[in-house]
Amino acid sequence: MIHRLCNPLKSPSFFLFGARGTGKSTLLKSLFTNKNVLYLDLLDGEIFDRLLLNNRWLERQLEQQKYDWVIIDEIEICSKDVFGKVKRLALQS
Repeated sequence: MIHRLCNPLKSPSFFLFGARGTGKSTLLKSLFTNKNVLYLDLLDGEIFDRLLLNNRWLERQLEQQKYDWVIIDEIEICSKDVFGKVKRLALQS
């Protein structure tokens, strides 16, 4: 992997944007290995449907277990409503 000039672990929340195939998911998986992380990949249809169809699904996941980090990969495919909900949850924590 190419050495990256960022350290997201120092920030309480962040969005990572970039072109397809540039290693964003790989970077996140390597940085957050062995951390208390809820990792949701929205290219997984089951996870995408749960998040899209059930207003409180993500909130329940966060209530059931305390995570240090929540990573939502491919969040850009979500609607504005879901994106806004995720943003509000991030600001609450």
